[in-house]
Amino acid sequence: MRNEILPLSRILAIAGEQAPGDVLRIELDRERGALVYEVKILARDGRVREVKIDAKTGAILRVEED
Repeated sequence: MRNEILPLSRILAIAGEQAPGDVLRIELDRERGALVYEVKILARDGRVREVKIDAKTGAILRVEED
């Protein structure tokens, strides 16, 4: 089995469900040996949120206010 990650379109859909708004930045980082997408989103209320998503499974790891 190959070490594949989810396509960016799926990651953006997952992030948008958690924090609707405009995507400001997307990064793919390694945290504790796992690949993690960090999606920074500007919400309609002006707050900036960062959604961390497991790149392989799509599981939400954390949602933080910036």
